[in-house]
Amino acid sequence: MNENLDAQEDELLALESIFGPEVFVRAADGTRAAAAGELRVSVELPQDFFVAVKDGDAFVYYGVSSLPTLTLRFELPEGYPSSSPPTFTLGCSWLTDAQVFALDAQLAALYQATGGAVVLFSWVQFLKEDALSILNVNSLLVLPYNACGRPCSSSSTPPAAAAAPAPPPRAPSSSQTLLSVILLHDAAQRQRRFAESVRDCGVCLAPVLGAKCMQLRDCEHVHCEPCLAQYCTGLIAEGNVRGVTCPHPRCKATPTPAQVRRLVGDDLFYRYERLLFQTTLDSMTDVVYCPRVFCASAVIVEPGSDVAQCSVCSFAFCVACRQSYHGRGPCPAAGPPRRTANEERDYADIPHSLGERERERERERERERERERERERERERERERERERERERERERERERERERERATWCSLGTTCSFPGQRVRVWG
Repeated sequence: MNENLDAQEDELLALESIFGPEVFVRAADGTRAAAAGELRVSVELPQDFFVAVKDGDAFVYYGVSSLPTLTLRFELPEGYPSSSPPTFTLGCSWLTDAQVFALDAQLAALYQATGGAVVLFSWVQFLKEDALSILNVNSLLVLPYNACGRPCSSSSTPPAAAAAPAPPPRAPSSSQTLLSVILLHDAAQRQRRFAESVRDCGVCLAPVLGAKCMQLRDCEHVHCEPCLAQYCTGLIAEGNVRGVTCPHPRCKATPTPAQVRRLVGDDLFYRYERLLFQTTLDSMTDVVYCPRVFCASAVIVEPGSDVAQCSVCSFAFCVACRQSYHGRGPCPAAGPPRRTANEERDYADIPHSLGERERERERERERERERERERERERERERERERERERERERERERERERERERATWCSLGTTCSFPGQRVRVWG
């Protein structure tokens, strides 16, 4: 008996040192229940593993890299390991009762094969590496239509305990609920692995622990948070909220609002939300703003309508001129009046020959207007040439006056001056 207790203690200590508290939880010391505990086993999945759920007449497939853990609760009797197997309960949220019973049988067979040796570590390895192959689940797990919302479990309790009243049956929940549990668990495990890895920042190119990096969901590019925060802060401060995208060249993926808030803080995030909302409204063709300065609220215009009414101040205004609605009267911003629907129909009823003659007369009038514009341009060119000739005559008169001034200067110095038809000697 002492040998069994020593073997049990050695096995439990070995499990604690191998797996740690995330996988193995031992019962509290000081009681016989100290020879008990719980093992949480993560099943190894192949590289391309999918979970399928039925949606109507078809199946929808989801790729996952991890499944929720199998829970193995055990208690070691006094005769373990020499003569008695452990008492255990196996639970799993994504297996049916029949599949759990099949694994129970395999665990019992493993103990029988050991010939009285400790078996808990072998059980963990079996559940981790061989559970799916035993259940003939290779690369696809099909969730039943009425999957168990809580873990399905089976127990290796003794016959006396089995005679006790059974608990009330579990109410089955839809497979969509179980699918949500699986996908949330898979996302959490992906995030944990990402945080523990080392990544190269796409901006500064330095190796950074994943816990200090951020991966954009749409493109999966990775950048360290300081670089990404500086990049986003600058864009939001400039008002370029549409430019808050992945810094990777030619990548237009955008971070989620939660990621932006984590990077820039609350103050800049409120500015980001406000500007993004404003630019989104500005890009909508059916949205105008109330022309009242004290209001300026966004107003949605009904398709084909020329009137809008502000839901805040109840002001009705014309969409074209932004003035108080003027009914069917002429709008200052509408330009020349257009034909009404009745006028369009009347015009369409005109015979083709009459319409063609009218169009020809209009074309002739347009040609005459073009000829008149050409004559006006020619008259303008002639006036410009006359102004140029007048400027040339003025320049000639100015040159003549300059020559007269030069002759007067030479005469005052006693120099021989030449006048038309004679030569005079002037003495000073």
